Amino acid sequence: MFVTGDLQKELDFYNQVRSRKMNEIEADIKYLEMLLEQRSNELILLRRKKEEMDCFYDIKSNESPSTDK
Repeated sequence: MFVTGDLQKELDFYNQVRSRKMNEIEADIKYLEMLLEQRSNELILLRRKKEEMDCFYDIKSNESPSTDK
């Protein structure tokens, strides 16, 4: 297929823009994946803290009044 000089320039420009946009999209995806992992880790820590607090209050509620001095 024969492409004229002007068409080749347009095609090259289109490919550059497309490549730049694809790189931006890939960078956005990596950033969002990083945020998702960070939030997931925060959620895990919060769940552990909740379990600790639930366990602490279960122990406190099971103590007899004579040991609460």
